[in-house]
Amino acid sequence: MFPSAPAYLQALLKLSQPPSWPSSVRLVISASAPLPSDVASQFQARFGLPVHVFYGASECGGICYDREGTAAERGTVGEPVDGVTVRLEAPFGESEEGLVTVESPSVALGYLPKGDPRLGGGRFVTSDLAVFEGSALRLRGRVDGLINVKGKKVNPTEIESVLQRMPGVAEVVAFGVPSADKASDTVRAVIACPEGGLGYDDVMAWCRAHLPEHKVPRSVVLVSAIPRTARGKVSRAELLALVGGRRGDPRA
Repeated sequence: MFPSAPAYLQALLKLSQPPSWPSSVRLVISASAPLPSDVASQFQARFGLPVHVFYGASECGGICYDREGTAAERGTVGEPVDGVTVRLEAPFGESEEGLVTVESPSVALGYLPKGDPRLGGGRFVTSDLAVFEGSALRLRGRVDGLINVKGKKVNPTEIESVLQRMPGVAEVVAFGVPSADKASDTVRAVIACPEGGLGYDDVMAWCRAHLPEHKVPRSVVLVSAIPRTARGKVSRAELLALVGGRRGDPRA
């Protein structure tokens, strides 16, 4: 078995001469972050093995697993593992999208030193937003990452998905920057384009062709790479430090 993360699988694909794959490895699992569909398909094409997605949390262990190795290409994280019940609690009234809520004997007793009503009694309410597609779960970002644009909730994953399809873009992270009066947020997109060649006007034209106007970024910062932690997750602290003093092109 080869347990991995999307960032490491992407790194393997970028090698001009990847290492030979041991014949004893029969199972590849990706966890810790969403696995892009193109990475999953490219990995299987190059190494001959599908990538199985695992979705879990420290508070409850495994939540969903991709038994067939095809979930990433469909944009899901598989189905709930045996013994786990997954429900969606709508945080904004009636909606098919909701907070992933886990019921399982593996749920932790609570946090220390201070408890939290979201965890305990065999139940854990995550901060992850998702929808069900049949029996499979599709993640839609985190509720604490939603951007408030003049009262409208904007999910940054939608912006990231649109920009990820733009030629020349390697990676994208979108988030909200609070206004001075804290009444609204400005959508900022940090785009990794290691080969260069992209400008603010290019990004704006692409976004306006694929997004509603209130979801179009008003601040764009171009970088060579998105900083990541040792576990392959986006390092929010390093990212903010990287772009903190860079306003991006403010034209709208």
